[in-house]
Amino acid sequence: MLTAKCLVIRQTQQLTKIIILSICFIFPLAHFNTALANGIKKIVILPFEIHSSKDITHIQHGIEQMLCSRLTWPEHTTIVDKRTIVDLLKKNNKLPKDKLISSIAEETRSDYVLMGSITEFADAFSIDANIYDIRDKTVKPFFSQVDKTDRIIPEISLLAAKINKTVFDRMTEQYEEFKEEKSYARQRQQQQRMDPEKMVPPQNESDYKEEKVGWRLWKYIW
Repeated sequence: MLTAKCLVIRQTQQLTKIIILSICFIFPLAHFNTALANGIKKIVILPFEIHSSKDITHIQHGIEQMLCSRLTWPEHTTIVDKRTIVDLLKKNNKLPKDKLISSIAEETRSDYVLMGSITEFADAFSIDANIYDIRDKTVKPFFSQVDKTDRIIPEISLLAAKINKTVFDRMTEQYEEFKEEKSYARQRQQQQRMDPEKMVPPQNESDYKEEKVGWRLWKYIW
């Protein structure tokens, strides 16, 4: 009788272990499948290239942090962690740009790859960025200019707002302010054409210049 009771207890313990292991395995898998079902997009943010006679390494780090913060959108987008990107860049450092983008996107199973550069010229800085849509094989470019180093990070924040809206259809407060400033500038131009003498001096108007370039076929992948 005692032996039978011990056998029942042992079987119960084994069954309990099986249930616990099943839960530990199934829950993460279910969570992963739910993320896919909900259409969460994964983004790779590559370090921006710096072409400047000045040491602005700290700005380069600030750019990465800003973009990660601004492009993270719970239940919609997620960012590949920096350590993974650093390891992949070391591994694929001899690949040309098009192959590098393709390889990193494949190894991280990412939907988008964002890369860009900061170039100094004539005491000003040009900000160029491209976000590659891996599935559609398209790329959307962004461009702007600033006249001081301390305006680079705020301009990157605006860049993130534009990416959020044009790529992910996410309206942010900063993008709304940007659209209002553009609307205000357009009204001033119309007013100037109608009656230049009544022209009101602009205040706090952004000098951001958006390059009007639409989507184009990205033919360098596959």
